[in-house]
Amino acid sequence: MKPGKSFRVFCLLMAALLCITALSSALAMPPSMFTPLDAEKLYAFWQQPAYDGMNNGEAVYDYEVPDFYNVLYNYSYGGGYLTELVTDTVVGHATGFYFRFTYRYCFSFVDGDIAVDGWDYPTPDLYGDLDLAETGVIEFGSAYPSNHYPVPHQTHITSVLLDNCQKLERAYFNAQDHCTEFSALNCPNLAHISLKDGVFNHIAFDMNGSGEVNARSFGAGSIGVEYEDGIARFFAYPEKDSFLGWFLNGELVSTELEAEITEGGELTACFGGDANGDGNITISDALIVLRTAMGGNDPQDANMLDVDGSGTITVADAILIARFALGL
Repeated sequence: MKPGKSFRVFCLLMAALLCITALSSALAMPPSMFTPLDAEKLYAFWQQPAYDGMNNGEAVYDYEVPDFYNVLYNYSYGGGYLTELVTDTVVGHATGFYFRFTYRYCFSFVDGDIAVDGWDYPTPDLYGDLDLAETGVIEFGSAYPSNHYPVPHQTHITSVLLDNCQKLERAYFNAQDHCTEFSALNCPNLAHISLKDGVFNHIAFDMNGSGEVNARSFGAGSIGVEYEDGIARFFAYPEKDSFLGWFLNGELVSTELEAEITEGGELTACFGGDANGDGNITISDALIVLRTAMGGNDPQDANMLDVDGSGTITVADAILIARFALGL
C-alpha cells in the first residue's frame, strides 16, 4: 500500500526539522578558525561590564556615525563570542583571528562619486582586563593616531595578556590612558610591538631568541616600547621633573628618556628614589626618605623622594624604596 499524503507530509516536515536542528548546531559551534578556547576568552571579554549598563560586546556597536558617512554593515551584538572587532583569517598555513580596535568599511559621497574608507571608526570605550592568552590571535591592537584618524582610539582596558599566543605576529596599543600591564611571553612569531604614549608600568615579551624582557617603572612615571627586528626601544614618561635612568639587571645603562636594548633582562625606568644622589637606589636612600618623612631632613629634590607621586614625602615612599633596593 502506498503511503498516504499525510504520511508523506509528515516525513517532509521531520526531514526539514532535522535539517534545521543540524544547521542550528553547526551555527552554534565555533567556525574552524576559532578554537573553543578562543571562543571562551572572547565571550568572557564581551560579557564584562562597560558603561551605561552595557557590556563590552554591546559597547562595540554604541557609536555615532557622522552625517556625511554611511555604514555598509550595521549589526548589533548578538550575545556570542564574536563582534565586528574580531576577524577570522588564514596566514600561510595558519588559521587564526585578528582583534582590532578599529572597524567598519564606510563610504561617503565626494563630488557625486562613492569614496570607500576602511578602518575609519574606532571602537567606543571598552573596559576591564583583556585576556587572550593561549588563543589563536595573529594581530592585536588599535591604529596609532595619524592624519587619517587623528584622535587616539581610547579605551578603559586596564591590562592585556597575550602569553603563549603561538601565532601572534603584531601587537600595538598606543595612547592608552588606563592600560598599565602588557604581557606577550612565549610568542615565537611576535615581530612588532608598539606601546607608546600611555601609562604602562609593566611590559613583558620575548625578543626573538634574545631572551625575555620584563620592563617596569619605579616612581612617578610610566613606560612605552617600540619593538621590531630584534631591537626594543623603550620610552620613559616622567610625571614630574625627576628621572634617574634605566637599570638593566641592576646596572644603570642610560640616563636618557629613551633606551635601546637588544637582549632580554630585567629593565627598570627609575623616576625617583635616589635620595643621596649617588646614581643608585639603596637602603641608604630609604633611610634618608624615612628621616625626611619624620621631619628630620630638608630634601633638596622632593620629586626624587616622592616615589608614589602623592605630592608629599611619607613613610610609604621609604617602604617602596626599601623594597626596590632589596629586590622585593
